[in-house]
Amino acid sequence: MIPLFIRIKDFFESVYLPNTRTTLGISETPNGHEYYQNRIDFYITSIEYTAESIHRIGLSEVSRIRTEMEQVIEDLEFKGSFEDFLSFLRTDKQFYSTKPKELLMIARDMAKRVDAQLPRFFKTLPRKPYGVAPVPDAVAPKYTGGRYVGTDAESTEPGYYWVNTYDLPSRTLYTLPALTVHEAVPGHHLQGSLNAELGERIPQFRRDLYLSAYGEGWGLYSEFLA
Repeated sequence: MIPLFIRIKDFFESVYLPNTRTTLGISETPNGHEYYQNRIDFYITSIEYTAESIHRIGLSEVSRIRTEMEQVIEDLEFKGSFEDFLSFLRTDKQFYSTKPKELLMIARDMAKRVDAQLPRFFKTLPRKPYGVAPVPDAVAPKYTGGRYVGTDAESTEPGYYWVNTYDLPSRTLYTLPALTVHEAVPGHHLQGSLNAELGERIPQFRRDLYLSAYGEGWGLYSEFLA
């Protein structure tokens, strides 16, 4: 009998791959443009934007951010080109932890210092606490740099801000502050926990449906607020 993995491999090579399409993106399929626009309307909760207008916003943001970066380089009196500065950020040892526990400790310190500032800006805070923990080893190699993992309002478990301590040479310390406030507080933990605590005072779909404009928009706002 031919082993299963060989049969699967033969199927992919002889049947599946030859019948896959050669174009890229959903827009190249029947009604693809309409579907793409539908997804834009859904995720940003607005019918005012098209793919082209969002692309123009993206180009404008890249230009704005590049200008701010160049100002930072000038303020630091860095000697070298823009590319030299990026190389400096990516290679200088001062921007990296050498041990997983050290990275986790820095993230916890940042999170706790932000906790202390919350009453200055928010009248209502969630009852549920959150922890700061490493991304589980089983998923860490393919996981993002960090993420918030929430729980139900009725659960006795806290929410968790997961920090990826795998592959430390890819975990820059200067990105950790923004990541921390985005994923923990005043970002996803604060927003998600307060939303869960509203219970039946809001409709079911508002408790369960996640929209990028609402969730990730708040996370991005939290970065600027912090």
